[in-house]
Amino acid sequence: MTMRQGGHAQHGFGQGETNEEYERLRAFHGLDRACCATLKRLGERFEGVLPGHARAFYDHVMADPAMTESINASGGVERLKKLQQEHWRTLFAAPAGPQHQEAAKRVGLAHERIGLSPEWFIGGTLKQAELFVGTVLEQHRRPAEAREAIIAVLRALFFDMGQSVGSYEHRGVAALVESEILSLSDMLEREAINTVAEIGHKAARFNQIAGQVAKRSEALDQIAAELAQTATQVAVEIQSVASAAMQLHTLGAAIAQRIEGTADASRAMADNARLASDTVADLQGAADQIADVVHLIRTIAAQTRLLALNAAIEAARAGDAGRGFAVVAGEVKTLASQTDASIGDVSARAQEIHQGTVSTAGRIETVVRSITDMERAAGEIALAAREQQAASDDIARCVNGAAQGAARVAERMRDIAQQAEANNSSSDCLTDMSDGLKRDMAVLRDRIMGIVRTSTTHDTHVRVPVAIEANVRESNSVSHPIMIVDLSTAGALIRSRDGQQPRSWPMGTSLTLTLSTPASLGEVACRVLMPSGTATHVQFTSLNTTQRQDLGDALKAIKARDDRMAALCQEVAATVIRLFEDGLRTRKIGRDELFDENYEPIPGTDPVQMRTRFLDFADRVLPAVLDGAVTRLPDIVFCVAIDRNAYIPTHNAAYSKPQRPDDPVWNTANARNRRIFDDRAGLLAAHNREPVFFQTYDRNMGGGKVVFLKEVDVPITLQGEHWGGLRLAYRG
Repeated sequence: MTMRQGGHAQHGFGQGETNEEYERLRAFHGLDRACCATLKRLGERFEGVLPGHARAFYDHVMADPAMTESINASGGVERLKKLQQEHWRTLFAAPAGPQHQEAAKRVGLAHERIGLSPEWFIGGTLKQAELFVGTVLEQHRRPAEAREAIIAVLRALFFDMGQSVGSYEHRGVAALVESEILSLSDMLEREAINTVAEIGHKAARFNQIAGQVAKRSEALDQIAAELAQTATQVAVEIQSVASAAMQLHTLGAAIAQRIEGTADASRAMADNARLASDTVADLQGAADQIADVVHLIRTIAAQTRLLALNAAIEAARAGDAGRGFAVVAGEVKTLASQTDASIGDVSARAQEIHQGTVSTAGRIETVVRSITDMERAAGEIALAAREQQAASDDIARCVNGAAQGAARVAERMRDIAQQAEANNSSSDCLTDMSDGLKRDMAVLRDRIMGIVRTSTTHDTHVRVPVAIEANVRESNSVSHPIMIVDLSTAGALIRSRDGQQPRSWPMGTSLTLTLSTPASLGEVACRVLMPSGTATHVQFTSLNTTQRQDLGDALKAIKARDDRMAALCQEVAATVIRLFEDGLRTRKIGRDELFDENYEPIPGTDPVQMRTRFLDFADRVLPAVLDGAVTRLPDIVFCVAIDRNAYIPTHNAAYSKPQRPDDPVWNTANARNRRIFDDRAGLLAAHNREPVFFQTYDRNMGGGKVVFLKEVDVPITLQGEHWGGLRLAYRG
C-alpha cells in the first residue's frame, strides 16, 4: 500500500490509505454509483437477517477450539457479534467513504486481537459471502436481478475484506514498530538510569577524592607553612651554632696551645724529678757511708776505752810511777766516752737522714710515676685537642652547609605551601566540575526519559526492575539458568544467576525464555538486542494479546509493591534524619563525629570490621527503627543506613551477630555490621541523590552463595550536607 506525501507516493506503515488511493481501490473493485445504490437497497432488505448471519458466522469461526478459547479470553462472542452487525450495516449503507474505512479497520483489528490471522479472516469472508448470496437468492426470483445483487454483494465483501486485511498489515507493522520502539525505549531508559547513576556515583566518588585531596592539601599547606617556619628557625639556630662552632674552634686552638705547653712543662718536671731521684739516691749512698764511718769510729772508741782500761790497770800496777799515765788513761777514757756519745748522736742523726732519704726516695719515685702519667695524659690530651680542633673544623663546615640547606628547605617549603594552596583551589574547581557533570547528566537523563515517556506507544507501557528466576534456551536446546533484573511488555534485561559475566550471544540471536512469574506466559520467544555491562537486553518477539495483557498486569502489581517499598524507605529515612539531627541539636554527637571518615579496623575480624566515632551513637539510636522497618511489609530482607562511603555502622539484628574466629564464610553472611560494602550496588546507594532509586543486584553471602535482591535507596541529608543513604532490600 502507498501513501501520498509531498506529491510523491511512498510506502506507509501503520497508516491508512490517502483518499486518492482509496478511490482508486474502490473503482478497481467496481463500487460505482449503481453498485452502491444496489447495496443500499439490499441493506434495507438484509436488516432482519443480520443477527442470524452474525450467529452463523461466529459459529463457523468457533468450530475451531483454538478460536473458541481466544474469543472467550478476549471477552466473549456477543461483543463481536454486535460489532460485526454494525459493520455490515455500514457496509451496505455506505460502502465507500471514511465511515466504511473506520468500520473495516475496527473489525479487522478486533479479529486480529482474538488471533484470527489473515488466512482465517479470508475464510471467514467466504462464509459471509455464502450467507449473503444465499439470502440474495432467497429474495430475488428473477435471475438478472439476483445476478446484479450477487455481483454487488461480492464486490462489497471483497473490497471490505481488502480494507480489513490491510488493517491487519498495518496492525502487524504497527505492532512491530511499536515493539521496536518500546524495546528501544526500554534500553534507552535502562541505560540512561544505569549510566547516569554510574556517572553520578563516579562523580560523587570523584567529589569525595577531591574533597580528601583538598583536606590533605590544606593540611599539607599548614604543615608546609609550619615546616617553612621551623626550617627558618632552624636556619637561624644553625647559624648560631655555626658561630658557636667557630668560637669553639678558636677556643680549641688556644686550649691546644696551652695543652702543648703543659705537656712540655710536664716533660721538664719529669726530667727534674728524675734528677731529684738521682740526687736522693746519691744522698742515700752518702748516708750509708756515714753509717760506715760511724761504725768505724764506734769501733775505735770501743778499742780506745779498752785501751784506757788496760792503761789504768797497768798504771795501778805501777803505783805512783804510773799515776801520770793513769791520768792520761782516764782522759783517754773520758774522750772515748765523749766520742762514743757524739758518735751515738751522729749515728742517730745519720739514721734519721737515712730513713728520711729512703722516705724521700719513695715519694720522689711516686712523684716521678705521677709526672710520667701526667706527661702521658698531657700527650693524649694534646692529641685529643688536635683531633677536636680538626672535628671543630668539620663541624664548622657542616654547620655552615646545614645553615645554607635549611635556608633552601625553608624556601622549598614555602613553594610547597603555595603549591598545596593551588592544589586546594584545583580541587575546588574539580568538585565544581563534578557537580556540574552530575547536573548535566541528570538533565540528559530527564530529557531522554521525557522523550521516551512522551511517545504515544509508551502511554500504557510499564517497565520495572525485578529479580525473577528464569531459564533461557538456545536453538540447540541448551538451557541456561538466568535472572531477569528488568522487565517490560517489550523485553527484559537478563543476567547469569550466579552473578558472573553472562554468556555472550551475538546480536539477533533467537532464544526461548521461560519465566516463573507470571506462570501464564510459559515459553516466550525473544531475540538478543545488545549487551549491557554484566547483563543482556532481549526483545520479546511472539507475545500474543493475552500474554501481553497478563504480563502487563503482573508488572503493574510489581510496580505497586515497589511504590509501597519506596514510601516506607522514605518514611524510615526521614526518621533516621530526625534522630541524627536531634543528636546534633542536643550535642549527643558532634558534627565532626557524625561525618567521621577515619575507619579504624577492629583487630581479629574477618571480614574486617571498622570503628568510627559515630558507631556508638548509631548503635544506640538505629536498631529499633531499622528492625521495625523489616517487619512492616512482606519480603523485606534488610534495612540499613549507610554513610557516603558505603559504611554500615548498624545492621539489623539478624546480620549483627558476633563474629566467629576462623570462620569468614559464616561471618560474611551473619556479621554484616560495621563493614564497608563498596561494591557497585553499595556505592550507587551511598552516592545516590535522587529522591528514590531502584536497583537489582547480586548479594554475596559468602562461600560462593549469591542472592539476587531488589533495593530502593533514599538519600540522607543532614543540615544541607549529604551524609549517605537508606537501603531497603527485598525479594524481587
